[in-house]
Amino acid sequence: MSKKLWLSLVGIGVISSGFIVSDVGAEGREGTTEVQVNFVRDGDPGDPDGALRFEQVLEDFSFGEQSISSSSQTYTVTDGIERFVEVTDNRGTGAGWDVHVRAPQLASENAELTGAELLLTPSSISSDSSNVSNPPSLSGTIRVTDAAQSIISAGVNEGLGTWETNFLPTNLELVVPPGTARVDDYSTTITWMLLSTP
Repeated sequence: MSKKLWLSLVGIGVISSGFIVSDVGAEGREGTTEVQVNFVRDGDPGDPDGALRFEQVLEDFSFGEQSISSSSQTYTVTDGIERFVEVTDNRGTGAGWDVHVRAPQLASENAELTGAELLLTPSSISSDSSNVSNPPSLSGTIRVTDAAQSIISAGVNEGLGTWETNFLPTNLELVVPPGTARVDDYSTTITWMLLSTP
């Protein structure tokens, strides 16, 4: 996707024969040159919402193979891979944005994993060191349910440019109470939604 940056240097004066004459004082000891820049929205003009977009969401992850337990257990992802949610806002409005997350209960082909809780905790957020925009805010730990919840939020004049939210593997958790797990494979699908206002 191309980024359009129109930059024009305009000298005040007379335009003649294809060149610009700058404005020089009568005594020839002082002159002025006007400098202008015109920024346009990033992305395809036919897709105005494309300037606000996900660059990536969390990669798939697994809690592996676990033994059924008679006590409550908390499992974390052990692959050592840090995962990211990356958002770009090149709308140039400073209107803010919000990332929501939801997922149905983990289930097998036969039954739900009743009472189990899928927990996501964003660890940190960062951008290019030259980005002067204020950073978005992160939620605390989210218990992911089928109801959408905010997990990353950029208020007015926050989160411009590209921002990357880090999720450590130890901050992806599954809490399973006793008496619910059966010998089976359970799964769910997390849906990430990027809203145009906080």
